Amino acid sequence: MAVINVTTVEQFLTAYTQAVASGDTEDVIEIMADIDFNSQPLTTSYLSGGKKVINGNYHTLSNITTQNVVSQNLFRFSGSNYVTFNKVNFINMYRNEAYSFFYGTSSTNMHFIDCTFQGKGYRLAYYADFTRCAITWQNTQAISGSFNNTYMTYCWIHVDITRASGNNYEFRELINSYVEGKIEGASGVTDGWHLCAALENSVINIDSDLDYSAGLSGAGSISTVTVYNTDRMTGTITAQS
Repeated sequence: MAVINVTTVEQFLTAYTQAVASGDTEDVIEIMADIDFNSQPLTTSYLSGGKKVINGNYHTLSNITTQNVVSQNLFRFSGSNYVTFNKVNFINMYRNEAYSFFYGTSSTNMHFIDCTFQGKGYRLAYYADFTRCAITWQNTQAISGSFNNTYMTYCWIHVDITRASGNNYEFRELINSYVEGKIEGASGVTDGWHLCAALENSVINIDSDLDYSAGLSGAGSISTVTVYNTDRMTGTITAQS
């Protein structure tokens, strides 16, 4: 296991993309200072060079954005690798391309533990787990399934979302989590389909006039107690036990 200390954008990107040294199973990247990406806007996608554990030590990665059109997911990994972010603050993120900032694989999710996020874009992440995270997110364009294939546990989430169509889960799982903000439909869209594939012990406190005629949860039944604010969700919502 190699430990790499980083304090600049260039050092972080190098540590993320470089191959793990022969004989090591993973790299541990220690973020030792706040890093402002305004000094080096991203121009391409970054593939991890093996397994990476990134410890933010409560430092901030701010202003992650693209300098030119990048038609790929920004931070990703492949194969049997994995990436875990611990205690990182991601502040003032922005991109307009129809791709995610973070992207795992269909077999292995990217992990975020004790992180905060504030930004605007198409998707924050796809194939990802969030544990004890705080997320403030706004879409740059209408999309269905803003957080599809993301799993939220003990998370606080504020959203400002416009749905492009009446299908696709907004979230994959919400477990012991709280969601607030606004979810509306693009022109002509009145159906929210399901808010989530699985809901457990969570609070839904969003403003929405969308219909959830099949229920908020795609699981059919909701394990433990989940509540939603009927004063703020004014569409037709089919009851579930």
